[in-house]
Amino acid sequence: MQRYHGSVTRAGLISRFLTWRKPLQSLARHGAGVSVTVCLSLFSGSGSVMSCRVMMVDDNDNDLLFTRLMLQRSGVNYDAMPFLRAEQALHHLSETPNHGVSLILLDINMPVMNGFAFLTAFEQLPPAQREGVSVLLLTSSSDPADQTQAAQFSCVKGYLTKPLDKATAKGLVRYLDS
Repeated sequence: MQRYHGSVTRAGLISRFLTWRKPLQSLARHGAGVSVTVCLSLFSGSGSVMSCRVMMVDDNDNDLLFTRLMLQRSGVNYDAMPFLRAEQALHHLSETPNHGVSLILLDINMPVMNGFAFLTAFEQLPPAQREGVSVLLLTSSSDPADQTQAAQFSCVKGYLTKPLDKATAKGLVRYLDS
């Protein structure tokens, strides 16, 4: 049995699991004795995979619904938290000490507080509230100026254009902070 010690990140572990899952299932179907044991904080004490909490911030109900469906159909155990207003999402992060959010999918063009205003306020939160949270912009904007502005925020790990597809949803784990 091969064991991994040291600093294996949660994202790396999920990525490896997703890569190994199909070949291992195939071997198991053909009668090979295959067992995989993984012990990291990603797994709960019962051995089941804990979910990755994803905060979705978008002012469009249809976009939130479609993104949630793609997350559910991706095969990754995402726990989706939809917010129609950026200020409500920010309030949740600031007022919930152990919010458990690992990933934020953020739209840019929203009323009252747009995505860039959210990012400015998010980066001013205490470090404990931001720690372990990666932000991806998920927007219909393909404007290079928006992409340049997004790159100025240290919390932004990527820029995706809508709609989110199943393959991209499955690959979101690579953006997780460890």
